Amino acid sequence: MLKITTLEEKVGNLIAYFDEIEKDEKVGISIDGYGQLLTDLNETYPKLNKAIRSEFEMKDEFVLKSEYLLDFNIKPRDILDIIEKKDLLEFCKTYLLIY
Repeated sequence: MLKITTLEEKVGNLIAYFDEIEKDEKVGISIDGYGQLLTDLNETYPKLNKAIRSEFEMKDEFVLKSEYLLDFNIKPRDILDIIEKKDLLEFCKTYLLIY
């Protein structure tokens, strides 16, 4: 026998499913660590704030705050993905002492 479901139940099931998926996606870094990463990246890549605002269509003037970005589900990997490779290499040389 088929279970008859309403549209509201189907929508509720979809929302619950995506909520579970989002919980499974780990940030992989502490919030303080994310904040420090943003600070360090901003020193090496001063256009980072503007790039993030543009990429994610944000209106706030300064968006380089870990809690703020996480509220929009913007994780460290998302930030690193919008920075050009040469700028990331420069960051690594500066902060990780890779030569």
